[in-house]
Amino acid sequence: MRKRIACLHDLASYGGAALMNIIPIMYSSGIEVCPIPTSLFTSHGALIGSKCMDNSDFMKDYTAQYKKLQLNFDGIYLGLFTSENQIKEADYFLQCFSKKDTLILMDPIMGDNGKIYSFINEENVKDIIKLVKKADI
Repeated sequence: MRKRIACLHDLASYGGAALMNIIPIMYSSGIEVCPIPTSLFTSHGALIGSKCMDNSDFMKDYTAQYKKLQLNFDGIYLGLFTSENQIKEADYFLQCFSKKDTLILMDPIMGDNGKIYSFINEENVKDIIKLVKKADI
């Protein structure tokens, strides 16, 4: 039986990052991937002119649906969050689906090349630090 992992991360249509990387890597490793896009980007967020759509509200629907389906996850992967609401939704997702043997992986993405992304503010950093403390890796 395949392992199952929920991936809460952004989806960039161009730029070879985020869910576009995680899904094929996990899948080719024999892991079922349940992606939950935190944000939708027209291209990688570090590229000039990239547009971002916050997916916080729809993240609630993923959690509700997964609860209805009584899904269990062997792992939960946390990636880029562009708003305080997304971080809160990720924390709630962990409360709902993290069990004693669930592996929590987090890549606390906040910038590139030593520069913080423009959409990350000080409050986001504080909330991400709290979320990181819940990760196993």
